Amino acid sequence: MCNLRPSPQAPCPQTGEPLKHINLQQLHEKRISIHKGKGRRWLTLFNIAYVKGDSKASSIADLDETPFADYHTLAMHEELLSPYVVFLRIHKSYIVNIYHVIGYIEDKRRLFALLINNIKVPLSKNKQSLLVKHMNMFVPPQYQKTISLPVRHISLPV
Repeated sequence: MCNLRPSPQAPCPQTGEPLKHINLQQLHEKRISIHKGKGRRWLTLFNIAYVKGDSKASSIADLDETPFADYHTLAMHEELLSPYVVFLRIHKSYIVNIYHVIGYIEDKRRLFALLINNIKVPLSKNKQSLLVKHMNMFVPPQYQKTISLPVRHISLPV
């Protein structure tokens, strides 16, 4: 099993409480149900790239950035995903799966978290340091020797 948290003593950057061990198998096995038309769709936690919230509903995007509308609020999703420390609220309207974040960029004075498959998600300036702390905690062990800085800032030409 690949633990997503390299240090068992690492506290949660948000609360300071000790984090639970989460492994990739748990993220691949645990699924959530999303209403889709008159039916349902199940997504594994690992395949969730981000959750975007609007006032009374939300949408969940998978790694292909296919959004699935859901009738739950972002706060409800945050509560549902809170036991899984790889999900982090980085903006008033977004929760991301830290495992898929590869960095952050600044574009026209706005910050964005950069996810795999070139997905850009808004990043609040006051959540930037929290994102970096989480990224530094969640480097999978097989990459710890090859990556010196798991999160880097990339400036785009204006």
